[in-house]
Amino acid sequence: MSSSPVISSRLRVRDWASIHADLTFIYEGEVAECFRDCAMPENFLGAWLILRGKCRLTQGATLIEAGAGQWIILRRAAGWQYFSPDARILSIRFEAEWPDRKPFFDLGLSACFPATRFPRLEEKGRRLLEGVRRVTPKTTVDLKAELVSLGEFLDIRTGFLAWFTELCATLEALDIHPSRTMLRDERIAKVLYNLSRLPLSARFREEELAASIGLQVGQFVRVFRREVGTTPKRFFDERRRDACRRLLANTDMPIKEIALELGYMRLSDFSAWFSAHEGTSPRDFRRRFRDTGKPMML
Repeated sequence: MSSSPVISSRLRVRDWASIHADLTFIYEGEVAECFRDCAMPENFLGAWLILRGKCRLTQGATLIEAGAGQWIILRRAAGWQYFSPDARILSIRFEAEWPDRKPFFDLGLSACFPATRFPRLEEKGRRLLEGVRRVTPKTTVDLKAELVSLGEFLDIRTGFLAWFTELCATLEALDIHPSRTMLRDERIAKVLYNLSRLPLSARFREEELAASIGLQVGQFVRVFRREVGTTPKRFFDERRRDACRRLLANTDMPIKEIALELGYMRLSDFSAWFSAHEGTSPRDFRRRFRDTGKPMML
């Protein structure tokens, strides 16, 4: 493999620049008992290198069985995972999606292949692991919540992008290409860019978003739904719910602080919003993960 892998698909620079790709978790070690035979959430995206033991993964009609020395690159879909009691893995969890939240890779995954075929993928993965461990020696289930310096952040970011570049080249070699639902309307691409950077505590105003691209609110909502498949408000609300679930399950941040982080001044309003979407209170949602000792990722 060349030293500078290149993705064969060709898009404009601004389209590639709109990709959201980031590391959220990396771990090497034994598979905890709570992860050996369990469901996996539909928002899981990651890569497992099986170092010892066996793994069986089912996602719909897809069945993958892997042993030591094999990679599994997971599709972002619900499924069921089973690991043998002696299993040991290198696990890399990451985000990779377009501004409309469509997965960067989808068709062709989940995939399994021998690590010896693409040795640089493991090499870059271990360099990334070493870099993260220098910053946070204790394994963290939500890297984004860690306090780091700018230099440490840049080191982790550089390591992740080196591994992600290798992953892209590996999947290209396997004839698995970036999945892209091209946005036909450049105005919506601009709105999605702005929404992805809007603070979670910000008050959502469709009028301002519509005005920023010269549309009336009704027309803006119709065009946005046509391009993205949902309304602007629901799109932003789902981003907030994702962040909320992650903070509740993977951090010790007080619930009142999480509410403020999401723009709720009253805890009762926050609890009502969360319960309406999740069917349980924030406290009970957190207790569910605390009782099982099982974070939202592996």
